[in-house]
Amino acid sequence: MKIKRVAAAMGLLGAAGIGTHAYRLARADAAPIVQTGEISRGDIIDAVATTGTVQAVTTVQEGSQASGNISRLGADFNSIVHKGQMLATLDPSLFEAEVEQARANLNQMRANLTRAQSDLEQMNVQLVDAQQKIHAGERARSEASHTAKRSRRRPDRGRRRAGRRDGATGDRRADAGSRQTVGSVGRSD
Repeated sequence: MKIKRVAAAMGLLGAAGIGTHAYRLARADAAPIVQTGEISRGDIIDAVATTGTVQAVTTVQEGSQASGNISRLGADFNSIVHKGQMLATLDPSLFEAEVEQARANLNQMRANLTRAQSDLEQMNVQLVDAQQKIHAGERARSEASHTAKRSRRRPDRGRRRAGRRDGATGDRRADAGSRQTVGSVGRSD
């Protein structure tokens, strides 16, 4: 079964080959058609019309780092340009205004700095004045404390004194931590 199929395929291929060879031999007898004409000088009469996109041989990307209104144009669309040629000039008025604004901001910041330095100097003077007042107040408090301690000391210290209440006496000569007892004296009425 397989052999029959292979034999049939071989037969078809052979027939196709013979047919192709016979077709080529039949056409080989026909001569090509050639048109001749007289040679002359002149303009080309025929024009070629086609559609598509025309692409330049060399394309150069250009761009700018600044934007603004163009005041002068040095090259037009599709014109030939050379290295170093000025293509466009931007209107400088916007840039000049920005520079003036930056100068005004700088002057304002300098004035703020001067005012801040003046305020700092004034605050330093106030700080020194406040520190002097604090030291003077501490000295006055210390002197007042010493004066108060001196005034609490009495010249009759260590002597017997009269009691604070009727019928009570006490001894003021006492050491720290000792216990004192105050007795009452009976009264007869």
